[in-house]
Amino acid sequence: MAGIGFQLARMAREGGVGGIAGAALHGALISAGPWLITAVAMIGLQHWAPGAVGADEADMVRTVLIYGFSLSALVAGPIAILATRLAADRLFARDMAGVPGILIVALAVGGAAALGLGALVFGGLAGLPFLRAALASLLLAWLTQIWIASPMLTALRRYRAVPVAYLIGIGTAVALLALIGSPGGTRVLAIVTAGAGVTLGAILIVLRRYFREAPTLPQRDLIGLRLGGIVAAAGLAGAVAIWVDKWLLWMGPGSVVALGALRLNPINDGGSFLGLLTLVPGLTLVLIVSETRFDRSFGDLMARCTGTSTLARIEEARTELVVTLLDGLRLLVLMQALVAALAWVLAVPLFELIGADPRGIFAFRHSAAGTVFHLIAIGATIVLSYYDLFARVVLIWASFALASALAVWLQWDAESAAFGWGYMAGAVVGASVGLALVADFRIATPEARFVANFVTLGLHPGFGISAVLERVIGRQRAALMLLTGRRIRGEEAERWGLVDQLVSADALEATALALAHEIAAGAPLAVASTRRTLRGDLRALVEAATDHELAEQAKLMQTEDFAEGVRAVTERRPGRFVGR
Repeated sequence: MAGIGFQLARMAREGGVGGIAGAALHGALISAGPWLITAVAMIGLQHWAPGAVGADEADMVRTVLIYGFSLSALVAGPIAILATRLAADRLFARDMAGVPGILIVALAVGGAAALGLGALVFGGLAGLPFLRAALASLLLAWLTQIWIASPMLTALRRYRAVPVAYLIGIGTAVALLALIGSPGGTRVLAIVTAGAGVTLGAILIVLRRYFREAPTLPQRDLIGLRLGGIVAAAGLAGAVAIWVDKWLLWMGPGSVVALGALRLNPINDGGSFLGLLTLVPGLTLVLIVSETRFDRSFGDLMARCTGTSTLARIEEARTELVVTLLDGLRLLVLMQALVAALAWVLAVPLFELIGADPRGIFAFRHSAAGTVFHLIAIGATIVLSYYDLFARVVLIWASFALASALAVWLQWDAESAAFGWGYMAGAVVGASVGLALVADFRIATPEARFVANFVTLGLHPGFGISAVLERVIGRQRAALMLLTGRRIRGEEAERWGLVDQLVSADALEATALALAHEIAAGAPLAVASTRRTLRGDLRALVEAATDHELAEQAKLMQTEDFAEGVRAVTERRPGRFVGR
């Protein structure tokens, strides 16, 4: 995305206030255009359908679309990120003929998986008649293939093509609906499915213009099995992180039967959807500022490392990269925090203006607040992806998803007052893990507190902490933290080695920068080599620990002690555990 980012930055510099506004608008179209276009289309369909086809038929179409979007993200997540990674490698190697084969295989696998899942969900659980189930399954397959093919255009720097394809598809559907006087639910579903097919076709036509060579099927040795699995897991974890709280609440307080055995939670769904729209300014800023500047700094560092630059110039580039990271993060957080604050304050008049259910205000506010941390997680993912550290990306989004699910469970009986809380909590944890994993050292203030209170919930530790914590502070102290759930103060954390340096809040940023500059003064190749040696087999240890932790957590979540732990934390009292 960096190429379009440079163009937007130039628009802002050269056009004054108008240029800044134009760059922001254009950036929003590129970074979130498909999302915004789809949102507008969904809102329009929701208002038009009840009067045109009746409330029951409108609910059927809406349910199919909501499940279609969520399930297609789940299927496409691992396939799209892996296919894009493989295609980017082929483009870098100037092997243009290898890209179409990768895309064909990805589309075939994604489409087949989506059709099978659609048959199970829409034909089985929803109990739709054959024709409707077939249309819904086809819609799910085409949405999945759109998510897989769209990133390919981004890799080719054809940024405008994706929102234009969405406009063409939605425009086709609108035109067909206008031509039909009184469509029934089946016709509306068929037209919506056709619109998705047109969007997919438009994307594939653009891709075909770039890849005219006869496709060759990818070889098995394009990527190692282990690395491929990690990359795919990153995409899957990212999709689950965004949707898991919605899926859980479809079975929770306020949920309703929507279609057969399928359920929805209209209050949470509407409020969360509006809250997530506040991500648009932050996504634009990621595109214009953070990713663009980081891409330029990273490219400069790589050019100097692989060229004939002096050590001093390489060190200068390393320092600039660190400064760019911190500046971009600061600007990103401030901007999105301002948007979230405005959303929180203006929630009531906004819901009154659009006639939305006021009970969705909680979900809207919590989701808007969560976007601040969601963007931090996205920023950390971008940085880690540049360094090919996809195992850490998996940890970011897996922690996001697990924390989101746990927060929903903890607030299960709070009903609409807790809607959106799961997403917000998951985003906070995901952002925190992301920042910690990007860094090698930890600097904190005396006021900081550290706790791993899994046992007070009746749960096994997670996030790989059972392996990492012992390595950082030793077995006995790790056992003390994990077995007691004790809260550790900043001073004690420093003595234990959990924190590398303790400074006042005023000196925190300056101290972190000073340490970064000190490390950057070393020979870059030697620093990188030493860092790899020091970490040794940490990645393998964390992966093995995470697998074991998830298995143990799955067992303990079925116990009475876990249910009691959740109740005790919610009611702010000690747990009364019985060992069952």
